[in-house]
Amino acid sequence: MGKVTVAAVQHCASQDVDANLHTLTALSRRAAEQGADIITWAEAFAYLGPHAGKKQILEPLPEGGPILEHCRNLAVDLQCELLLGGFHEAVPQDPDRCYNTSVYLDRQGEIVATYRKIHLFDVAIENGPTLRESKQTAPGHELVTARSCLGPVGLTICYDLRFPQLYQGLVDKGAVAMTVPSAFTYTTGKMHWHP
Repeated sequence: MGKVTVAAVQHCASQDVDANLHTLTALSRRAAEQGADIITWAEAFAYLGPHAGKKQILEPLPEGGPILEHCRNLAVDLQCELLLGGFHEAVPQDPDRCYNTSVYLDRQGEIVATYRKIHLFDVAIENGPTLRESKQTAPGHELVTARSCLGPVGLTICYDLRFPQLYQGLVDKGAVAMTVPSAFTYTTGKMHWHP
């Protein structure tokens, strides 16, 4: 295997989906121009805000909708593999909830793998925020690796990083690298980024 360049696009998403996708597209173009083979995006890349707004943009997988179509076209245009760090996936049997899903696209814009976040972040911090991801997000149950130009890549999301058995399981499945796209708050980020 030759040299593989991976770009981590750093972006603070807002509630404006179009603006988020515009920024991500521009940053990804720059990464591709600098030789990136794989471009990774953060958790909640398209929308970060109240759940009511999120429910309006949920898309089913694998068929998707306008957000997935934009991403698929970008992967083809840039000729890069693209990790959609945290995609807001519709849960067909429960329209009030969603999956927090990592989607791996190949250079042809095809979905190579999808991973639904297993470990949901529920916490009440003294003198800080109370976060209940499980209230609005359904958990996944499967360990997933994606076929990439780097080799098998283990897909995880954010709070998963606190569960070493997940990573051991991915190594056992052949993963040579791991992704951990995240969107921590300032308070919780201080507690988790070092690990």
